[in-house]
Amino acid sequence: MNKTHWDKIYKRWYRGVENSIVPNTAKTHPEELEFQQRRLKWLLKTFSFPHADVVEFGAGSGHIAKYMESLGYEVAANDQSEWAVEICRFVGIPSCVFDMKRPYKNTGLARGRVVVTSCSMEQLGKDWKPFYHMLLDEKPVVVIHQEPLFELYGPGDEKFKQYHLKQNYLTGYLPAIPKEKILHLKHQTMGHRHHAFSELVWKP
Repeated sequence: MNKTHWDKIYKRWYRGVENSIVPNTAKTHPEELEFQQRRLKWLLKTFSFPHADVVEFGAGSGHIAKYMESLGYEVAANDQSEWAVEICRFVGIPSCVFDMKRPYKNTGLARGRVVVTSCSMEQLGKDWKPFYHMLLDEKPVVVIHQEPLFELYGPGDEKFKQYHLKQNYLTGYLPAIPKEKILHLKHQTMGHRHHAFSELVWKP
């Protein structure tokens, strides 16, 4: 059998692996995944530039990184999990192990790049300062967050606030960013348990 035959087989297997990197929560809530991707596409188009060099922090198994790559961006990804990094590499995304709570100095990972986080900073809780200072030091082109931002919950969001606090999600980050550095801030009411995709774009 010739090379074309085997290429077709392995391409089919590879696509099967690509499909498996999407988290179960995204599969069970496809409307949220579609919303997340649509908004991220707009954010990248509006606040970066075509074929920009993008790095995603807290990439998990890489489904967002693969999506950004499909839009024409040069994408690298990292995560604290070695297994997540291996999956990212397997599906073709350059990746390395990186702990956002304990970033090592002078990484160069963010310098000159567009930084993206999508539902990963939420896991930092109150321990976001080391990552924040790394961004200040490395001065990426722009930072794009899709995260639940506690300070954006409104008077009718009590159940979401309670869930956010119970899960020890991100708090205190938004007030730390000088207002003059914020390029875009929008509260999105989308999320099956909390408002996961609020948007913050800023320039360190």
